[in-house]
Amino acid sequence: MILRANEVYRIKYQEDTDCKTGKNLVMNATPHNPDYLEFKGSELYEVIMVMGLLPNERNNPAVSLSRSNEISFKLHMVQLALKKTTDNLGNNYLSLDDDAMKFLDSSEKAAISYWLGMFFATLVAIKEYNFWSVVHFARFEQSSYCRHKISKNKRRNPKTKKIIKMSSPDLVAIDNTLSKYGVFEAKGYQIFRRRTMVNAIDQVQQIKSINSDPDIKRIVAYSRLNSSAITLRTKDPTKGKIKLELDAEDALLWQYMPLYDLTKELGIAKDNRYAYCEIDFVEGFEVLKFHPEFYGLLQEASDDYKNEKSMKKYKGRIADLVQKDYWGVKVE
Repeated sequence: MILRANEVYRIKYQEDTDCKTGKNLVMNATPHNPDYLEFKGSELYEVIMVMGLLPNERNNPAVSLSRSNEISFKLHMVQLALKKTTDNLGNNYLSLDDDAMKFLDSSEKAAISYWLGMFFATLVAIKEYNFWSVVHFARFEQSSYCRHKISKNKRRNPKTKKIIKMSSPDLVAIDNTLSKYGVFEAKGYQIFRRRTMVNAIDQVQQIKSINSDPDIKRIVAYSRLNSSAITLRTKDPTKGKIKLELDAEDALLWQYMPLYDLTKELGIAKDNRYAYCEIDFVEGFEVLKFHPEFYGLLQEASDDYKNEKSMKKYKGRIADLVQKDYWGVKVE
């Protein structure tokens, strides 16, 4: 299906309150009395454009990536996988397209499930939990730009008794003051595996605080994907022991710099309100827009981005753009 930027879509949604740990996880095929998560096509497109882009690394500056190919792959993957069903009231519900999926092998389906889980978890963090932005933390932590690594938590496999290293949560959500946070583990699946869900709960449960603030959200967002519906459920486990330190400004700049690379590929135009580039490699929207002050900072930072010392001059400027609601992109 072609997602339209100006259309409104829904998926089923329910917040679980019956599970604070992974010990007694119960997974119903269909949630009781589900509500719905509603979003515009443009909001889903904006998440797809930003989430999970491969970073340019300080220690490997020779790497050259085609941002248009990278983004095009994810956009077309989503359009291939989803279909729209309109109910009697005119509401558009999304589900998997069986006709498209039946010819894919298990590894291809797993990749689609992973990305849809990430995209819907990002939307629920913003739409339901009122966070302003979401950073792909698992990838950011692996980059040379992340100065504060999680000391990997460990647990013992109850069957084999082997020590298992815990992975970082997928996402860190940030409010517009850059002082309130949430950790989200995103799971998309077509076949339910209990161990996967228990691991996801463990991954967010390990975080005690972010920047010394224990009052954070710890959310597992798991999307059940099938041809009748996409059902997103969230759980909020109890807190753990790891104290995470995160430079929110560094993380936001890291996440959005690849979109500046995209504008260098496609070209940039300006009017009296926006800097924008035309998108011609996918149907559904046409323009990616930046506030001029936001784009100007990305342009300036692109020359300094490989030098950690030079980046200090951007401290405070990023937070100021966030406060003015100038940070981020819009699609139309």
